[in-house]
Amino acid sequence: MTHSTLDRTPMSSPYQKAPLGRRFAASLLDGLIAFAGLLLLGGWFAWRAANADEGALSASLLLGFLAALVWALWYTHAKDGLDEGQSWGKRALDLMVVHLPTDLPCSMWQSTVRKLIWDGLCVIPLVGPLVEPATAVFHPEGRRLGDRVADTQVVRVEEYERRRMG
Repeated sequence: MTHSTLDRTPMSSPYQKAPLGRRFAASLLDGLIAFAGLLLLGGWFAWRAANADEGALSASLLLGFLAALVWALWYTHAKDGLDEGQSWGKRALDLMVVHLPTDLPCSMWQSTVRKLIWDGLCVIPLVGPLVEPATAVFHPEGRRLGDRVADTQVVRVEEYERRRMG
């Protein structure tokens, strides 16, 4: 008989719950990083349209939009698998994502799995986007559903390094 990740007994983590304020701030910073290109292009397009500039929707603007969209999608899905399990927001706030079975930094694949769970929940109107933050708040280790599926946890870098050293 085969078991999925959700069927097996949950792994107990050796790490403490990461501070929720830091996690929230890192998430906001990562959102700005991911969507900065789209925000800038939107502002530029609005400025051009307001000034009745001819060709407000030019090919270069469309290509810029597509590039910014690809960046936003890639970054939001792969970010926690970047350098040592840290998105740029997590790096700024001394957090990282650890794959619990191996005690190694999160890979890009694990980061993508974490985000795909979030994406799936966001399809549910009103309630869906609240599920992952709520599970991070109420789970004793701060592990949201995406973390449980990917066997990961957001931890403080200093705690990870202290555990690895000794």
